[in-house]
Amino acid sequence: MKMCKIVMHSYAGNGIGFDPIGWMNATHAGSCFQKDPEEWIGLDLTRLYISGLSKKTGVTLDSLVVTRRGNEKSRGMWLHPKLALRFSRWLSIDFEIWFEDQLDLRESTSALAVKAARRQAAMSYRSLCEALVITHQEIGKETKPHHYMNEARLINEILTGVFRGRDRSQLTLTELELVTLLENRDVLLLGQGKDYINRKIALTQYLVQLCASGYKLSERYG
Repeated sequence: MKMCKIVMHSYAGNGIGFDPIGWMNATHAGSCFQKDPEEWIGLDLTRLYISGLSKKTGVTLDSLVVTRRGNEKSRGMWLHPKLALRFSRWLSIDFEIWFEDQLDLRESTSALAVKAARRQAAMSYRSLCEALVITHQEIGKETKPHHYMNEARLINEILTGVFRGRDRSQLTLTELELVTLLENRDVLLLGQGKDYINRKIALTQYLVQLCASGYKLSERYG
């Protein structure tokens, strides 16, 4: 588990840590009921569930339960969403219902963010197409359909290493953001008169900068 930005949700006046993909700080949650998550992990029923899940999906206990150090927000035992739901049920029915509400809220917020990112990616691609037309007009060249497709494939090659098209409706939020940023940079490079090879080099360098500033290479689409 790579710790992402932690968001604190309030339950009965107590802060419970969550990350963007639904992991929950079980230490926070257990303290609301004076219960130790280690006790729940040791239950026969819990171990049977983890064993069954491992056989079905290949996941291990280490990929479902992580104990972290750090500040008050991050310190403690973190549970994968599948385990967090069962742990919540063990704590109390009321907390289980609250936990499900937090997951629903996260999914709703995520869906809205993806929708907005798709709109931004569509606009950046439109700007890129217009930049191609202007660039070609300046040298007396007609812009044909394959020029648009090849420019989109260039962006995909920078991200995936494969020169091909992709269905943007299947991209994650991070992927859409990277596509948008790269297309916006490509527009600037076209405006500077950069040729294909130099744009590819510059875009590759830009991706490295983006990843260094927070975008994880492990989240790239492949």
